[in-house]
Amino acid sequence: RNHELLGEMGVSSIELDALVNKALKAGAYGAKLVGAGKGGNIIALVNDNSKHKVIVALKEAKAKEIFYTVVS
Repeated sequence: RNHELLGEMGVSSIELDALVNKALKAGAYGAKLVGAGKGGNIIALVNDNSKHKVIVALKEAKAKEIFYTVVS
């Protein structure tokens, strides 16, 4: 819902919306744009089981770079 609110505020874009939606459909717990908006960055929260699917989905959606870190 947070990303939807950011879209309503006008800080999202078609490209960011597509990346967020792809991440969610691939199994991310949540995803949203980060930063001031219009910059082209999202963050997605995933687990070990969905990490690979989300990375593949983001690549298919034309993500330019993908970084991930493990939080334990």
